[in-house]
Amino acid sequence: MTNCNPENGGRYETCNNDNVSNPFLGVNGFQGSSYYTSTTLNFLNFTRPFPEFGDMTMWQANTAHTWYNSLQVTAMHKWSKSLTVHGTWTWSKMMDSGGVNDTTFLVPFRQIDQNDYTHRITLSGVYMLPVGRGRTLLPNANRVVDGAIGGWELGSLYIYHTGAPWILPGNPNEVYLQSAYVKPHIQKDDGFLRLVAACAEQYQENKTTGVYSLVQLPYDYDGTCSQGANFMQVPSFAPSPDNVYTGIRLPRSHQFDANLSKNFAVLERMKLQVRLEAFNVLNHPLWSEQPDNSTNDSTFGLIEKGPSGQSNLPRQLQLSAKFVW
Repeated sequence: MTNCNPENGGRYETCNNDNVSNPFLGVNGFQGSSYYTSTTLNFLNFTRPFPEFGDMTMWQANTAHTWYNSLQVTAMHKWSKSLTVHGTWTWSKMMDSGGVNDTTFLVPFRQIDQNDYTHRITLSGVYMLPVGRGRTLLPNANRVVDGAIGGWELGSLYIYHTGAPWILPGNPNEVYLQSAYVKPHIQKDDGFLRLVAACAEQYQENKTTGVYSLVQLPYDYDGTCSQGANFMQVPSFAPSPDNVYTGIRLPRSHQFDANLSKNFAVLERMKLQVRLEAFNVLNHPLWSEQPDNSTNDSTFGLIEKGPSGQSNLPRQLQLSAKFVW
């Protein structure tokens, strides 16, 4: 039985055509099935955890759910009539559960959500330049002077969050062996962003003997394979790996936006605001794509360039206006 049980390292093809004596022949409770009348049964049936029940299908099982826990902190401080600063910090975890990871022995499925970001920080501020009518400098300026130098505001927003988790790929069937994380950096030889070491090994079958053995895949990064493989690709009939999260996260993200606005007093109850807004002021590229997760590829562990290059938009400027009454 071990030789044909994938859960014990065997292959189901070994016993696919073998028939053995049927222990359920004529046994009460099996009436109406081939188990009750057949003198022999395919040996593969006995690799099931409950062979007497045959195939079992479960419908509409309300077992899947996602939960989110977080600590959220908000702070705001007004230093003066001109400067106000606002900040937030969120520390959280998002998890998924439901169904089974191994359908043979019903190992439950549970993993961290792909949208989990441990830390998220925002800092924003508005600074009203203290110049012009009613301000610290030139508080009694006439309408013409105030229209030129008064009513200016400077605003900014900074957003930072840690990277999303890299979930262990399941096709092909891969097992995460040891730490493969490297500090994300541009790899000089191909210009891609390297996230993990590419050292992997694979079970390959000897066509003559039918014996499987581990073979080192030819892709290496910076000689890391000399320390042992980081990933192992197992045969398709092997058990599904229970480790679905590697502990490796995508590169962290940070973006800075800013705007400069000018307020004009058109009438007593009507104001015109003209704004110059800049998004991603520092023109910092973000890389939120999942890296190539196939150990069969030479680009395994690399975040490849998408159709538009970086994940976020490059620096953008826009001019807008609005009336307030």
